[in-house]
Amino acid sequence: MYSVKFFQRKQLYRMTKLNNMVKDPTQDKLLQLIYNELPPKETIRLLEELSHNRPLYEVYQQMKEDIHSLNSYQESPNNTSIKIILEESCSSSPMEMI
Repeated sequence: MYSVKFFQRKQLYRMTKLNNMVKDPTQDKLLQLIYNELPPKETIRLLEELSHNRPLYEVYQQMKEDIHSLNSYQESPNNTSIKIILEESCSSSPMEMI
């Protein structure tokens, strides 16, 4: 099962890709920093770089704001979609064949 964090990162990646059309490896590192997924040494290095690189820091801040807005965004699936998924799940269940 995918976590909410996974879907948020995926959505943020889509937004970034639409804006830039090319994924920048630095943006991936910034995402990892935001989600505390970098090793300690890399975290320190990147934080130092942010303190000396104003444009990069602005990108970092924008990404944090985008993630914050994604965290507050709630959407429920359509009831018809849920019904279709449940029906499909039941029809492919191995228990049904017994």
